[in-house]
Amino acid sequence: MTRRYPQNREVSAELMRLVIPEMYRHPASCTPPNFAIWYEHFAGVNAALSGVLAEREAKALPLRDKDVDTLHATYIARRDSLATERLQTELVRLMEQVGRMALGAGDGMAEYGATLGVCATRLRADPTPETLQQLVSLLAESTEHARGSAAQLYDGLQSFRDEMQTLRSEVDTLRQEALTDPLTRLLNRRGFERAMEEFANRPGGMPRSVVLICDVDNFKRVNDHYGHLVGDRVLAGIGRVLKARVKGRDLVARWGGEEFAVFLPETGAVNGQHVADQIRNDVARCRIKRIDREDFVDAITISIGLAETESGESLEGLLGRADTALYEAKAAGRNCVVIASQSGSASIKVAAG
Repeated sequence: MTRRYPQNREVSAELMRLVIPEMYRHPASCTPPNFAIWYEHFAGVNAALSGVLAEREAKALPLRDKDVDTLHATYIARRDSLATERLQTELVRLMEQVGRMALGAGDGMAEYGATLGVCATRLRADPTPETLQQLVSLLAESTEHARGSAAQLYDGLQSFRDEMQTLRSEVDTLRQEALTDPLTRLLNRRGFERAMEEFANRPGGMPRSVVLICDVDNFKRVNDHYGHLVGDRVLAGIGRVLKARVKGRDLVARWGGEEFAVFLPETGAVNGQHVADQIRNDVARCRIKRIDREDFVDAITISIGLAETESGESLEGLLGRADTALYEAKAAGRNCVVIASQSGSASIKVAAG
């Protein structure tokens, strides 16, 4: 399940240092809901809430207890369920509407069929010109009515189709958000593993592929020296570098904390090594500007563990070997790529700064 707050201990502590003074600026009690409001605002994870707070700030409106209760109930407590509830209600409404249209059209068709039967019986019993004239008029009227019912149903179904496409788009958006890391806008761990499972479950199994597990070197020093908000900017910048390097069906995700994962389907270790070293060099060249000054954060490097799929290997085993190779890259001095061992062979350090 995706965590509501993905920030690690250091980032959450930095946010707390921003939240506490802001809470004391307002007369509302320092309750957990009040803390949650300001935490989500400073973390940048609740745009709707931040917009309301900005409006109140512009009007110099302080937060009181009743305001906190309202904001928390509206923008936090029900945030996760509101969209789903609305989509569910809308879908039920559409289905009931189409059901009524179909039932109405069905009644119209049944009535038309009954009229045809009556006309056939009368025509067999009294095949006179006068009867024929009457029946033709009756059939013309009944046919027009039936056609109108069918046209109504067709128009209704067209409208239903359009609204269902809108709903599908909204559901897709919700699903995508559940699989996306809010800081880097990359896949989160859940989304990455789900996408890999889709590859593994294809006919014929997982194709020959490569997984990279990347870790930012000495990231704690970045947070300690520049602050955790700058650390977030570094992570977002590395995410952009990784995304720029993936192509087509390749996947990139924030694996957790300062770790990232890359999946290169239908790629062997040689080409995977080439991509990994390009990523390593791109990150080393990347420059992140500090928030409060014009200068830049010191050069950032990453270490990478690479593992190529083996026949019959589970996803857990593949990711585990890549993670072990990453650990070995760290132990080998960082800023390098290590290829994981296969079938008992030794890991190979293939690139270094």
